[in-house]
Amino acid sequence: MPTTSYQQAVISYQKIGTGGETLLLFHGFDQDHTAFNQLSSALANTYTSYSIDLFFHGNSKWNYNDTPIEKEFFHRLMSQFLAENKIREFSLLGFSIGCRSAVTCAELFPEKVKELYLLAPDNLQPSVWFRIATTTKIGQQLFKYVCLHPAGGRQIINIAKKLKLVDKALLRFARLQMEKEETRLKVYHTWMVYRKLKCDLKSFCQVIKSNRIALTVIVGRRDSVISPARVSVLNNYLNTHNTLIIERSHTGIIGGSIEQIQKIKK
Repeated sequence: MPTTSYQQAVISYQKIGTGGETLLLFHGFDQDHTAFNQLSSALANTYTSYSIDLFFHGNSKWNYNDTPIEKEFFHRLMSQFLAENKIREFSLLGFSIGCRSAVTCAELFPEKVKELYLLAPDNLQPSVWFRIATTTKIGQQLFKYVCLHPAGGRQIINIAKKLKLVDKALLRFARLQMEKEETRLKVYHTWMVYRKLKCDLKSFCQVIKSNRIALTVIVGRRDSVISPARVSVLNNYLNTHNTLIIERSHTGIIGGSIEQIQKIKK
């Protein structure tokens, strides 16, 4: 697989399609570039797609332990990628935590971006759990303990269930993430490294408006991880975007978005 390197960071990616437009894709947690194979193939006549592995996924490497990636570093890394692939103008698509990379790219290269597709974005209104686990010293220490000690994690999940702090379907999803040590560590490293790729809604929406970027948000009506209500906050700042609610759960949103994007591109 082709890669782009900057200092001690390496991103790997897969290229599919021969379309005249360029689409950069960022997958969700515990996936890799292959998560977009069906979507990229369906849009192959429209887009030349570059499906990029997140750090700690696929073949991408982040050799800075848990040090978070800063936007300036991300800018230099992606500038290197764009230069190597001779990309001057592009569209973006992110799914779940991959939306952090997609939104950051739109903010850093607004004059180059035509379209932005956000599928179940986790960064427009971050969950309380993400904020607690990544933005405070105590939260980070507790989060690390939970990921290293699964019994403690299960106990916290059981307490959350008893107190009805979280939706039952989301609790089931959390339990699945806690079962394997490899997955627990991947959760920890991914959340910690991407925690500074934040989205300030007001400034983000100003970028969208000022640069006339076509923004489409797609969420699943049955998604217990990123509910439609989580993205409605966009309406407070923007009235030019397109929000589509499809009959899918979290894991089915990428596949369910293919038809929607094809309609948009007709």
